[in-house]
Amino acid sequence: MDSDIGPKFEFPSGTSQHTKDEMNTASKDAMTLARLVAITSVPCDTGFLRYFQPQDHLFVQRVFRTIANIPFGQQFDPSNIAELLTSMDKEPTLNPKFEHLSISLGDHPDVREQDRGRSCKDGKLGAQTTYLPSVYGDRALMALCQPSFEFYYSLQDIEHPPEWALTAPGGKPEGGFSCDGLLDRDSSYMLSPGSVILHELMHWPYLLQDIPDYARLAQPTTGGYSKILDFAGPNPSDGYAKFSSC
Repeated sequence: MDSDIGPKFEFPSGTSQHTKDEMNTASKDAMTLARLVAITSVPCDTGFLRYFQPQDHLFVQRVFRTIANIPFGQQFDPSNIAELLTSMDKEPTLNPKFEHLSISLGDHPDVREQDRGRSCKDGKLGAQTTYLPSVYGDRALMALCQPSFEFYYSLQDIEHPPEWALTAPGGKPEGGFSCDGLLDRDSSYMLSPGSVILHELMHWPYLLQDIPDYARLAQPTTGGYSKILDFAGPNPSDGYAKFSSC
């Protein structure tokens, strides 16, 4: 990103400038999404309630505000949200902890083989983040795999579909493009490389550990820290919110 504060990017030798630009765009999109949620979320929103209880709202909002580097107590004028988000995107102020964030295209070169878990080389993994303070300190070593760019598109392409995303020259957008094309329910259409980065940031305890109640609400680990984990199921079998989205 165009900032004195991280994240730092790692690319394989020979990576094209176009691919590097896609990574930079994804990083910026992640912050745009975080700011949008941090500023506009309300506890009675039906989308929010598919994933959380109303009493969770303050904690969840603080998670997104931490990522977006927005003070917890800052108030916003609802009538000025669009202009505010535009100004934040043009002059971003990132969380200082992003100095410890490193994002690679493909498997992260700084992660030891025994710490990796899965590999981008399997062709199926979208992303993974390694956080192991006993070895890597406060760093989050994030690997973005090729499928995240092959199957998902930038916010710009989704909002303003290019010609190749139209059913015919000058025609309607394909499914997943334009606001109407996103449908009115949660689906993979709402994924983008930026949302993948935003998701992975949830797995970085160092970034979030200062939020009140984080240690209590996040999952304890054997490493002596708490961490937000993916929903593994199957209890309840419909616990993932997409089951409630139809």
